[in-house]
Order: sequence, then structure tokens, then C-alpha cells
Amino acid sequence: MAVPVLAAGYLALLILALAVRANRGDSENRAPLGWRLPLLLGLVGVAGASVVGGPVADRRVGVVAAGLALGAAVAEEALFRRLLYDRLLRFGVVAAVIGSAGVFALAHLPAYGVAAMPVDLGAALLLSWQRYASGRWTVPAVTHAVANLLAVT
Repeated sequence: MAVPVLAAGYLALLILALAVRANRGDSENRAPLGWRLPLLLGLVGVAGASVVGGPVADRRVGVVAAGLALGAAVAEEALFRRLLYDRLLRFGVVAAVIGSAGVFALAHLPAYGVAAMPVDLGAALLLSWQRYASGRWTVPAVTHAVANLLAVT
């Protein structure tokens, strides 16, 4: 029963985050590095972290866990790097990067605890930087999805 509820929750979060109209502005001028380099750097960071990260969870979790991991990554990035980042951008890039990263890390506090806060904040800062550098929320969504898949498969 928990899996369908969790999947429905992530789907609802994604739909709601995408339903809010994005600020169109001059997004290309706010993408100093394009999308390829930020994506590459994020994926290298995630791969490096998975190598030095130590013990991993049981890798036999299956397709359902992988699907939930992907859904969670995309839904969270739509919320934090599309919606929240976009709204915070009116206060400047630094506020958007740090603010969206901070809220992301705080949102993960109940699930992972205080001990994981530095990792959550570090990952969130990478994802928020990718959003800034690429001008797209989909770049950190790909990085987040890969990180989640590495964690559960």
C-alpha cells in the first residue's frame, strides 16, 4: 500500500510543480555555461561520491524502487530547481542557489536525519549550481535521477 501512495504523491508533486507558470525572462543570459558542462560536472560528482561513499543499500530492490527513485528525483527537481529557484531568482542568483538548496536539505531532514544534512546540503548546492549554470531545471533532474538510481540499484 505504501508504494502506490508514494508514487501517487511524487506524481502529484510533479504535476503541481509543472502546472505553475515559469518566469520566462532572459533564461539564456542566465545560463553562463550552457547545459552540457554542468551536466557532465554533476554526473562526475555523483559518480565520484558513489565510489567513495562506502557501503551501499541492498542492490536487489528492483524495478519498483528504481521507478520511485526516478519519480522522486524529477518531482523534487521540478519543485526545488524549477519552481522555488525560479521564485527566489528575483532576489538574485546567490539567493536562488542557496535558498533552494537549503530548503531541499531541510525537506530531507525528517527522512535522513541531522547526520545526513551535510551530504544533503552538498548535493543540493551542486544541483542548484547546475540550475544556475545551465539555465535549465532538467539538468539537475538528470543528475538527481542518476544519483538516486546509483543509490537503489
